[in-house]
Amino acid sequence: IALCIGFIYNRYASKVYQVSASLYIKEDKMTIDPTSMMTGLTFKSNNNISNEIGILQSFTMKERTLNELEFFNVSYFNTGKISTTEIYTRTPFYVELDYDTLQTTGIRYMINIVDHNKYKLKVYEKRCNVYDYKKNQNTGYVEIPEFEEEYNLGEWVNNGYNRFRIILNSNYDPEKNKEDKLSFSINSKLALAREMSGLAISQISKESSIIRLTLDGRNPQKITDYLNKLLEEYLERNLEQKNIVSENTVLFIDEKLIGIQDSLSKAELDLQSFQESNVFMDLSAQSQAIFANLKNIESRKAELELSIKYYQNLQNYIRRNIDDINKLVVPSAMGINDPMLN
Repeated sequence: IALCIGFIYNRYASKVYQVSASLYIKEDKMTIDPTSMMTGLTFKSNNNISNEIGILQSFTMKERTLNELEFFNVSYFNTGKISTTEIYTRTPFYVELDYDTLQTTGIRYMINIVDHNKYKLKVYEKRCNVYDYKKNQNTGYVEIPEFEEEYNLGEWVNNGYNRFRIILNSNYDPEKNKEDKLSFSINSKLALAREMSGLAISQISKESSIIRLTLDGRNPQKITDYLNKLLEEYLERNLEQKNIVSENTVLFIDEKLIGIQDSLSKAELDLQSFQESNVFMDLSAQSQAIFANLKNIESRKAELELSIKYYQNLQNYIRRNIDDINKLVVPSAMGINDPMLN
């Protein structure tokens, strides 16, 4: 009997899958920045591995990632004889939400597709949250009574709790899906963040700069998509931070150049005044040193402007062609010595 029970449990229990990814984190050394030689300030930060793990596990990164995964806002299910399974992208229909309207989340809509034109929805009594997608917050609760209604496919539904419309996709097969017991529910980003809160991050060894991210879930494709998007958003965030530092550095150098130009103009006027009232002095060596310093500053400015353009192009390219990175210009070819990017 125990063996039979164990077999039935293993056969019909919901399976839990695990996906993992590895990420190299470059630890910035506290080095002297050329600009700091003039100002006593440094633009570089000491981002250690613990800080980066904290960033990856933060609610802000979860929210940023989920904002790019709109398909996660609705979960699709198929109920079999024993259990209910999330079918994710294999759903034969899509639910398009109206994000300008408050949505009641957590309602399980049982859907019966009558034909290519009509479908029926059935809801059982339940207490659910009312959610505002624009503010990313729950605004209250509502008691949902049991009801059943018929609607037209492609037509906007406004039942007082949700506003959406249902569209059949290429997965729909009347013969195959007529026996399926399909359903869907609308999710808040807060609930999705809790669902993905099981993300575990650890160093592969104590001395290593490589971390391993591991996530468990009942749908392997869904948690894989989330983990890939999380890493993509993390790398894009780092590029944005580098752009901000480079832009601030250029602004700082511009301000310094203006100050140096003003100082040179004043020094030139003082020199002319001195020459007119005193014996002429040859200050060519000092003048050459000043102009050499100005030339070095302008050269550094040009390098930083080139870095900004490269990072911006790289960021735009990643957004458009994330699956094909072979056409990217190698950063070192642009004079950017960043081991993480190279």
